[in-house]
Amino acid sequence: MILDELTYMLTYGYLDKEEVLAALENRPEGQHVIVTGRNAAKELIEIADTVTELGDNNTRSIRA
Repeated sequence: MILDELTYMLTYGYLDKEEVLAALENRPEGQHVIVTGRNAAKELIEIADTVTELGDNNTRSIRA
């Protein structure tokens, strides 16, 4: 499942962050989720398996 630009929905309060985090943490086993967008909330990064930071001159992946 791809949740394109989800970070903006959380940042601007369009979606309840706690509900989204709970849904992600309790998703069916084996379901893969990709979340896109800038400035991900700390709580979202903490539950991620991998975080990729894109920059003007570099890209780095962090194994969470």
